[in-house]
Amino acid sequence: MLYRFIIALLLILPIKYGVANEERIARVEQQLSEFDEKSVATLPLLIELASTYLYKDPALAERYALQALPISVESEDDISRAEVSRLLGMATMYQGKNEEAFTYLTRAITAARNTNNPHLLSVCNRSLGVFLRVNGGLRQCHEVLYRRSKICKA
Repeated sequence: MLYRFIIALLLILPIKYGVANEERIARVEQQLSEFDEKSVATLPLLIELASTYLYKDPALAERYALQALPISVESEDDISRAEVSRLLGMATMYQGKNEEAFTYLTRAITAARNTNNPHLLSVCNRSLGVFLRVNGGLRQCHEVLYRRSKICKA
């Protein structure tokens, strides 16, 4: 009996998570519509939507991140700029736009260096490492991962 209950629970949880995620997306999009499109208040909402859609719909993630990029630049927020650039790099990589992806990912690393946030820099370096690995740059990938490991130890 307990076994059947556990199996039923495991089958229901993914459905509940999917519905909750769609509800969260709808709430964030509704909040986004309440602000002026160039408002700094939209920045975390756009980042959340870009992050949510990164693996589901990279084109939509790119659209949200492209909306967030000028806002992060104008507000001189290096943390947001690094996050948005990383999301743009990954979204464009998933769409096969490799030159754009490389540009955004290197910009993300530059912005992350300005923050002195080792976790953010590590995440940006990891994303560039994934890009290089996927695109056949094994030697460059090892160099990025080596730099990342030095950052994590510091």
